[in-house]
Amino acid sequence: MLDLRQTPQYAKYMESIGWIVERIDGVNYFIRKFPLIGSFIKIQRPEEIDFNQINKLAKKYRAFQIVIEPINNKQKTKIKNYGYKQSKGPFVPAKTIHIDLTKPEEKLLKDMHYKTRYNIKIAKKKGVKMK
Repeated sequence: MLDLRQTPQYAKYMESIGWIVERIDGVNYFIRKFPLIGSFIKIQRPEEIDFNQINKLAKKYRAFQIVIEPINNKQKTKIKNYGYKQSKGPFVPAKTIHIDLTKPEEKLLKDMHYKTRYNIKIAKKKGVKMK
């Protein structure tokens, strides 16, 4: 199953917030340039990891850091065997939450964790607009 972060729509979103996106052989490579020090490259949950392509992009964009987020243990082992280190924390959520937005607002709030309801109240007090 194709991960959300590997879709063309997600690539378009990332471009809209300032990332450079290179889509090669169906894999999105996200690049963020930093003046003087080079760039940061992240590859989030690709179906296949092409280390030759990663090395080309690293050279092209003068990458100082590359983060690869694997989708399974086989990829984790492959990343380690190629000399990459595992990230200490994920750059994407570990799970996806589906919320049925057809429910009435009261029911949605009731089903939320109490801390979530609390944070919504704080946001409203601070003037955050919600639609």
